[in-house]
Amino acid sequence: MAVGRADFTPDEADTRDERGAGQRGGMLVLFSSLLAGLLAVSALVIDLGLIVVQRRRVQAAADLAALAAGKDLGNPTARDPRQACRSAVAYLAANLSGGWQASDAGCDGLPMNCSEATAPVSVKVHSPDSSSASITYPVPDEMISSPWFREGAWDGDQCERMEVSVSIPVHHHFASMFGRKATTVTARAVVRGTVGFKTKINPALLLLKRFGCAALSASGQGRIWVRAHDENHPGVIASDAAGHTVGESPCTLNTNRDGYVVFGTQTPAGVPAIEAEDAANRPAQLLLAAKTLGSERTAWHVPSGVYPQPGRGLVVSRRPVDDLYNPTERPAVEEVREEAITLVASSASTMRGKGYAVFPQDFAGARCDTTEALVIRAERVFVDCGVLGPKSQGSVVFDSERVVVRGRLSVGQGNFVGFPRATRVIVGGPGGVDVAGLLGVNDGGFRQGDVRDCSRRRFDPSVRPSVLVVVDGPLAAGSSSFLYLCETTVVMADVPIGTTRTTGGNCSTDLPCPAANSGDGYVSVQGSFQWTAPNETSAKADAEHPFEDLALWTETSATTTFKGQGNTRASGVFFLPNAHVQFLGQGSQTVALDAQFIASSLDMSGQGVLSLDPNPNDVVPVPYADFRLIR
Repeated sequence: MAVGRADFTPDEADTRDERGAGQRGGMLVLFSSLLAGLLAVSALVIDLGLIVVQRRRVQAAADLAALAAGKDLGNPTARDPRQACRSAVAYLAANLSGGWQASDAGCDGLPMNCSEATAPVSVKVHSPDSSSASITYPVPDEMISSPWFREGAWDGDQCERMEVSVSIPVHHHFASMFGRKATTVTARAVVRGTVGFKTKINPALLLLKRFGCAALSASGQGRIWVRAHDENHPGVIASDAAGHTVGESPCTLNTNRDGYVVFGTQTPAGVPAIEAEDAANRPAQLLLAAKTLGSERTAWHVPSGVYPQPGRGLVVSRRPVDDLYNPTERPAVEEVREEAITLVASSASTMRGKGYAVFPQDFAGARCDTTEALVIRAERVFVDCGVLGPKSQGSVVFDSERVVVRGRLSVGQGNFVGFPRATRVIVGGPGGVDVAGLLGVNDGGFRQGDVRDCSRRRFDPSVRPSVLVVVDGPLAAGSSSFLYLCETTVVMADVPIGTTRTTGGNCSTDLPCPAANSGDGYVSVQGSFQWTAPNETSAKADAEHPFEDLALWTETSATTTFKGQGNTRASGVFFLPNAHVQFLGQGSQTVALDAQFIASSLDMSGQGVLSLDPNPNDVVPVPYADFRLIR
């Protein structure tokens, strides 16, 4: 059987080979074209992915730069759009590469005085890599109008708004092969800064120390608690400290109380040394200006040391207190100080001419150092003594409305001096008031053994408020003393009212640094005491109630000391803007005070717990600047 063979000629075979080669060449061309397209699509996908990532990054940068500006737009003391602009640029410099400048002279071109008629001004900022930013203030409605947004409830007016727009070139990795070198990614954000989104806060502690550290500290086994009054009023601690010195250098780098604005270490019991909580025992508010100002030296926190971690706060200053109790239109504190200085410098004859009876001359058997139990009955009494100080179980009670003591008031151990219904007591000094026995002001008790309860008088509408003015010297009560200051405001008058330093950093008249002075109008209370501020109304101080809720006013920078005892009671506002306040706890006692302390700095040392839970009706509220993105 013959084997079959291909039945074509050589010419036909060559033609067939050429056709196969052509098909293979066409496939190669097609494959090359598809590969090029695939590479182009891949490059596009990769570069688009990079653009998406960078767009998110740029939007986050614009958002956070706008928020950095918001704190200055919402400053409760003075809106500062120029500083807001600088804060935005500083954020860009710190968080975006490319050599952004931390400050830009163009920010000084923004309007400081703004109205609805003010035209928007834009500040352009550039970096060497062709990135740019635009900061615009104010922001009129048409700049935030968009079909994607309806008018928002939080839009506010144009003077409360600032826009930050950021543009950054994104260089392509693959698309550049096809002639596409870069794409510019742009994002914008509008922030509104205002005072008023939230109610004013009621800090139990407001610390005014601007520079240096250790504004708040707990040492030894001492603890500081700030409790919520109710679910709508959480515990608040606020500090003005910037976290650096006047020369702008940071606090020390040592891990100690001088290295941080707030310093608390874990107590032996493993519980927080400094703690702010709300009504449900959840973290509340620890607001530090240093946090907002960008300082790293805000709080030393070890497990259970400081709780909660601090948040951003603003510089508050002493201004809310001055505006409430010593405003220009009714400077109540200044007036009572000036009156006191004038009266204690007066002669006995001058005071008789003013309707005062003179002690001891006008009272038979009376002596400045009496050893008897005296009750002096006269509506107005001028005590013409260098030292009013009973001896040997002696006592003197002034059944009077107004008493002026020309010299020092000294109450020895076992002695008693009382002003049970006085509305004004003035002590001249020098030497002020020193108590080793019992001193009562507006306490209702006429005998040493009377039961005294300031809290009961606090809610008695028939009790009128009292003012105790110490012209020259401290108010000092020793460890064995009993001090009752009921419905009483104490004014230490040795230093002029409103003494401030307005130099260094961002101190100003509105944002003063606490002053250093040589005044000795400090308070040192180490025995048992009850001290309640006037409480005639649930409203704040006004012309009719000028000292409502004010317990203490002193301008001295000398240290004030309270040695907490279990029977210690205090309520009201204690205002010591220049002073360091030191609590010396004893044992494991909890000293619970319905009080607000506004001081330069505060320290709890020793043992025990200082627990502050002020009634919102009885404190000085402070503005809480709120700022938020609205676009």
